[in-house]
Amino acid sequence: MVGLHLLRIFGAFSVVVIHSSVPITFGFGKVSDHFWFMSNALESFFRSGVGIFLLLSGVLLIPKITNRGEFLKKRLMRVVPPFLFWSFAYCYQARAHFPLTPIEIFQKIVHGASTHLWFVQTIILLYIGCTFFGPLISKLEKRHLLFLLIISEMLLLASLYYEEYPWLNEVRTLWAGFVFMLMGFYFSKLKIGLRKRRIYGLMMFFGGTISTFVGTYLYSKIEGSFQDYFYSILSPIILFKTSGTYLFFTSISLKEGLLLNFIRGIAKTTFGVYLIHPLILDAVLFKLGISYQLVNPLVGVTVTSMLCFAISSLFFYFLSKFRYSNYLM
Repeated sequence: MVGLHLLRIFGAFSVVVIHSSVPITFGFGKVSDHFWFMSNALESFFRSGVGIFLLLSGVLLIPKITNRGEFLKKRLMRVVPPFLFWSFAYCYQARAHFPLTPIEIFQKIVHGASTHLWFVQTIILLYIGCTFFGPLISKLEKRHLLFLLIISEMLLLASLYYEEYPWLNEVRTLWAGFVFMLMGFYFSKLKIGLRKRRIYGLMMFFGGTISTFVGTYLYSKIEGSFQDYFYSILSPIILFKTSGTYLFFTSISLKEGLLLNFIRGIAKTTFGVYLIHPLILDAVLFKLGISYQLVNPLVGVTVTSMLCFAISSLFFYFLSKFRYSNYLM
């Protein structure tokens, strides 16, 4: 289905946009209001990248768990080797600024050699969890699945009241990932016409975007410092918005041809794009003077993100022609 390929592309590009605009958004109160609102608008529009990948995992993987051992082996071999390779790459990059001992390298890999790699660690744990619980979930009727989804989201929201327990942060993130996967599997069971998908999808997407924009501004204004809750996968608004994104893109259809083949080709590189994009942003584009500071945030972030995505995707497209490239992407 072309919609799933487009979702992967949009999800990967969204992550690149977010990381390109982070210096401005997190500079709330320190940068001009005009620039911050531009950045907040971009972030609010594209804040569903990670959620899309999690939701897609639920759509595509939960129904396929028939042989637990085979499923886990296949999923881990797909994710772990690229994760380890790029973790070492980010450790090597860090050594340019300060030396690292073997123990420190190990610690960085365990805790995340780069901030964006938290998602890969989360998805690995979710794959392990799905190996055991996926077959049970896949047998649930739609009404029971919806009930489980509602209860899971309520538990996630209730956990936000217990901020005094630091260990809950990681559990909460993992649980939020489970909720997104559950939502994806629920959508895979729904029969919704293309026209309704398109209408509902757009309404949910733009409703979520506006709510994220307004919520982030008001929350930050009240607290007197930047607050990113409405950006995170813990926010029910992001779940709502990501669901709308899924509905809209799955309403798109294309006939076989060059365009569809082109989309498939780009979609195959999206995991690689996710892994490498900070290196391209920092080690290539920033050194060329291309960043969010180009003209204004709207222009700078857009140009930087498009170039970063294009370079990353092309790199992995050509890399895919070589044997064993799957261990890097």
